[in-house]
Formats: sequence, C-alpha cells, structure tokens
Amino acid sequence: MLFRTFCLIAMTLASLAAQAGAVLKTKVHDIAQNKDSATLLYAQDGNLRVETGDPQKSYAVFSNDALYSINPKDKTYTTLDRAAIGKMADQLNPALKQLQEQMAKMSPEQADRCAVAQAACGETGGELRQTRRHSGAGADVQ
Repeated sequence: MLFRTFCLIAMTLASLAAQAGAVLKTKVHDIAQNKDSATLLYAQDGNLRVETGDPQKSYAVFSNDALYSINPKDKTYTTLDRAAIGKMADQLNPALKQLQEQMAKMSPEQADRCAVAQAACGETGGELRQTRRHSGAGADVQ
C-alpha cells in the first residue's frame, strides 16, 4: 500500500513537470522477499508513461485524457477513459455501501479485522468519485 501511495505521489509530481519533460526513477527493496523493484516515470507535454518492472511485459501511458495499459508481448492494450472509469465507479459504489453497512453491525474486534477495507475507501467516505484539478502544466489532472 505504501508503495502504491508513493507511486501515485511520484506520478503527480512527474506530471507537474511534464511541460519540460522529466524522468523519475525509483527503486524499492522488499526486505521480506529480498527483491528489488524499479519504477520509471516519463512525463512530457501532458503525457505520462509508467513502467514497473520489465517494460517488455507491460506498461501504462496516460495520454489524450485516457489511460492505456499496454502489453507488448501479447501486442494488446486496454483503454480506460473518463466514461469507463465513471462506469466502474457506478458499479462499485453499491458494493462499497453494502460493505460499510455490514461493518457497522460488527463488533469492534471484527471491525478491526476489516481495517483493510476501510483503508481502501480512504477519504472518499466509501464512495468512488472522479475529481479534477488543474495541474499547473497546462492540463487538467484527474
């Protein structure tokens, strides 16, 4: 979870410098599994490319107001635009609401065991929302 949060912050910072072009390299060492993982972020002209692990396996590109997940090995890609993300949020929100209702009925001990689910909802209050703000780099970031 910490790694994902770090990546999200790094992507945001990289997108702010996107006008000039920037490369951000990070390396994380997993002590428990004794493995290293690297992430490369390329940002330029409002576009963002994120490579985690081997770029020959898969990578993601944010361009033209959509997220493209690319798999060079299979020569396939998946596109997530605002409409697709909104549709996914509409499908997930009832399940999140039901989960919160079930958690409200639990004992404190049981609720502690569900802390992961609560953390997944974060500050959204259990609802997935699309937000938009100006990145300062000439493009809106969602």
